[in-house]
Amino acid sequence: MKKICVLGTGRAGTAFFSKSCRVMGYDVGHEVAGENGIVSWCLVSKSHKVPWGPSWSELNETEFVKGQQIREPIACISSLTTFQGVSWDFISNTSIGHLKTNGSTLYNAMRHWLSWNQEAARLAEFTWCLDDVRSGPLELFRAANWPVTESQWVDAIEKAGTKVNASETRSLSWKESLFNPGLAIRRRRHQKQKLSWDALYKKDKALAEEIFLFWQACKKLDHG
Repeated sequence: MKKICVLGTGRAGTAFFSKSCRVMGYDVGHEVAGENGIVSWCLVSKSHKVPWGPSWSELNETEFVKGQQIREPIACISSLTTFQGVSWDFISNTSIGHLKTNGSTLYNAMRHWLSWNQEAARLAEFTWCLDDVRSGPLELFRAANWPVTESQWVDAIEKAGTKVNASETRSLSWKESLFNPGLAIRRRRHQKQKLSWDALYKKDKALAEEIFLFWQACKKLDHG
């Protein structure tokens, strides 16, 4: 039986995936290495310095079967706008995509979604959309020789729930809000805002079109 590694962008449901695996009894860590694998958006980069968990230099990559989980761009990009500075610093210091130093958070979230997913797709052996997580990862499990049935996986997903690392569970305490008011404001805005494709196209038409076309291709791939 091999280990699994699930890649993606930030805010793509990786914590939820890790929890679902643990419900089944498999030790798959979220941004930490577990006995049976790891789920981490940081591993899309080959960087030796990652903000959370191990880098590929600390892992034996040949032990893993790699999958990619993609979250629908509107919801994911909206959530990415609440990323903190340490995340943006890490992303900008990699060679994946090109963030604008003085660009808006929305533009950089759009760029991260596209460039990180493109690189993850190159690295992964299997790709699925978060919307189809009930069936998408089954090929990954089979390739790793995990004796997981579809009913077992669906049951684990339902027991894990869907609010893992969601904006509702990441609300700051009053102390955190006091010492990090910028983050508190961004999260409140995220919880209220309704991002749309029109907003993405208004921000950067060419980039939004790239995102749309890539997302359409991913959905077709996910459905065979």
